Amino acid sequence: TGAGGTGVDQAGGTISAGGVELTGSGLFSLLQSNAIGTLAANLSGPASGLNVGNGTNLAVGTVGGTSGITAGTSGVGLAIEGALAINQPITAAGGDVLIVTSGAVTQSAPVTADLLSVATRNDSGAAITLTHAGNSVAAVELSALDATLNAVAPGAISYAGAGGFDVL
Repeated sequence: TGAGGTGVDQAGGTISAGGVELTGSGLFSLLQSNAIGTLAANLSGPASGLNVGNGTNLAVGTVGGTSGITAGTSGVGLAIEGALAINQPITAAGGDVLIVTSGAVTQSAPVTADLLSVATRNDSGAAITLTHAGNSVAAVELSALDATLNAVAPGAISYAGAGGFDVL
C-alpha cells in the first residue's frame, strides 16, 4: 500500500505479489516489468493518476479494502505482457484510460473516462471485448495490432457503452 500526498515512483526493482493495493493522492508510477496478479487503487485528488507495467496477466479487482481503480485527471495507463481482466470498475475522472497488452482484454465491470484507448500487440491477434453496459467514455480507440504496434493483426474487437461516444 502506498499512501501520502506525493504518490509513488518505482525507480527500479520489480514488485511480485498476488495483490497490490494503492491508496493516497498524486501520481503512482510502477513502470518496471512487475508480476502483480490483482491491482486495486483508490487515488484521491483531481490530478491523481496511475501508470503500471506488468510482465504477467493482470486483473483489476479487489485488494484489501479497495475495489477497482479510481484516479483523477492524470488518468490510468496499463502496459501488460499478458491478458487484462477488468473485474472491478476503472474510473478516471476527467482523465484517460490507456491500455496496451499482449493478450486479450475482457471486462465484467465498467470503465469511465474521457478517452478509452486499448491496443493489443500480438502477431496472432488478441481479442478486445469491452461490452459492459455501464461503460461511459467520450471517445474510444481500440486496435488489434502486431507485436511492434505497426500493423493490424487479427483479433475480434467489441465495445458497448451507456451512451454515445466517438470512435477514433
